[in-house]
Amino acid sequence: MGEYIKFPDLSQEDKNAIMQRYDLQEGILNTKIKYVRELSADESDTFSKWDADHPIASVLQTVYKINGKLLPLKFNVAVDRAFEQEDALKTNFIMAGDRMLAVVMNKRNPALEIGYNNFKNLDKDELDSELRKHMEADVRLGFDLKRGQLARLSVFNTAEDEYAIIVTAVEAVTYNFDFRRVFRAALNLPEPPDIERIMANIRGSAGTAAGPIRDYWSKMLTDMPIPAKVPHLRSKARRGMKYSEENYLAHVPRTIMSDLRTKAESNKIMLMSILQTAWGFMLQQTNVSKDISFCLLVPQKKKADGGASPQSLVPVRLQVEEGQTVKDLIMKAFKQFVVSQPYASLGREDIMKLAGQQVASFDHYLNFYDFFTDNKPYSEVVGSADGKIVSQKYLDARDALLELSFRSEENQVVLSAHYNGTDFSQNDVRVLMNHYFLVLQQLLISWNEPFDKFMERLEKRWQIEVEQMEGDGEEPRAVVQDGLSKIKLFQECEQGIIQLFMDEAKIATKFEGDRIAEQEIEGHMVFVLSGKVARSIEIGDGWYNTLDILKENSWVNETVLLSNRKVRVAAEVLTEQAVILTLPLLSLQGILKRSPVLAVNIINHSLHQLEKFQRLWIQS
Repeated sequence: MGEYIKFPDLSQEDKNAIMQRYDLQEGILNTKIKYVRELSADESDTFSKWDADHPIASVLQTVYKINGKLLPLKFNVAVDRAFEQEDALKTNFIMAGDRMLAVVMNKRNPALEIGYNNFKNLDKDELDSELRKHMEADVRLGFDLKRGQLARLSVFNTAEDEYAIIVTAVEAVTYNFDFRRVFRAALNLPEPPDIERIMANIRGSAGTAAGPIRDYWSKMLTDMPIPAKVPHLRSKARRGMKYSEENYLAHVPRTIMSDLRTKAESNKIMLMSILQTAWGFMLQQTNVSKDISFCLLVPQKKKADGGASPQSLVPVRLQVEEGQTVKDLIMKAFKQFVVSQPYASLGREDIMKLAGQQVASFDHYLNFYDFFTDNKPYSEVVGSADGKIVSQKYLDARDALLELSFRSEENQVVLSAHYNGTDFSQNDVRVLMNHYFLVLQQLLISWNEPFDKFMERLEKRWQIEVEQMEGDGEEPRAVVQDGLSKIKLFQECEQGIIQLFMDEAKIATKFEGDRIAEQEIEGHMVFVLSGKVARSIEIGDGWYNTLDILKENSWVNETVLLSNRKVRVAAEVLTEQAVILTLPLLSLQGILKRSPVLAVNIINHSLHQLEKFQRLWIQS
């Protein structure tokens, strides 16, 4: 770790770089910054610096299982104290010239928001599923390296005196702080004597590749074709330089899954070979080439100390030769991975050193880390007083426009796309997923056909799909108007009332497990236009408990109209996707003066809610 340097003692060049990044004057930064330091080698390896304004960090997500009596108030105090006292938790990261600096602040502001959820009544399968959804939703929130908190904690009461805690943090932060110190403080437990050994087990260590492994990859990467470019990017005129992390969730359609399972014959490597070959076929179609390369991310071999298994980069080549069938090419991919798997022990930096700019030019990755990682379900792990690690997951989409993660669950294959929002719009990614599923479906239909015949059929089907998509386009303003018109609250209102909401209304797509948090709801009316959400409330004890299930065209937060609310409301998406509409409360207050019908509708809605819960109270 580098020398600690006070802000006034920095070189003028570094001062200027920091002032530019934070857009603050020297005097203000002198009071805000405790010190600045260079990154350690391990820390440096977790960042991408291709965009100086927006460096990207790898993320480590850990699930702990705790036995004991954890009180939200006491846990909040322990967390707040750690974020006040620990330099690792007050650190942000910025680019200064061509190097990254760690900027340690004097204090954290605002305090870290922690979600508390009561899952005591869920059975084992439901519990594992709910925790996974929350993990994925947490990852989708991203991190602001320059100004934001670089760690998030969520707490789940899973049984009597048993808790799951999900810690999602920028990986560099976990090199310098063990979050179990917070758990011990909250539960009045002593610190173990050998804390350094525990820290080493958490973060692992970057190893160097052995000779045979390097020799294998050097040979494999010889004459590798230029990496294929991911399709459906924004046009260059629409693309910007600023990195914006976005996410999209999709499931392989059930109509495809039956044939997919049959062809894979319960073999995970075979299933992966089909999925990756379908992606390769799509790249061949859009790059107009029969010889392309792309990259997989798979788990490295487990470390002997039982720590997390980092991701390994595995470049693959899809080359079509005369007369080969679809099945031939899938079996070739299967054999190629079986041979490569024992050598899947190199991280991104090692592969890049071997291949230079060739691998660096891969603009996307297919991530099969979760697909192959067989962690024990949470319900089968025995907890401990200071937090037993249930699972750890590395999330690393640095230097990529798109990372597409695959996982298998309950006879389904789920895809999570992590992408740069300046390179793809959400609609671009939706089109990309539809294109991929079309290729996958045609692959299964044309299993024994020659590749050329398969590609001919695929081109025809894709052309029809494109024509349909062009006919389905709808103006965003029309979508907002349609959504507002379906909400019962606004029906029968005076003419023109809906138009008054148009400029302020916003529509967002949320995915399964995403939370609509209290701070998001504050100051806004929130409606569900499609999908279902579970509404939960917190009554002062810190824990959120499920209140009811809301379906399409429902109002989530009626109590937002109260100035002295006694409860806090949140919601969680239950369906694959849900479309959420928000309206600023300030807009409503002005419009109510012009629409007596809207005021009556709100009163009637509130009375119906009162009647509903009176009936439920008596029935219970």
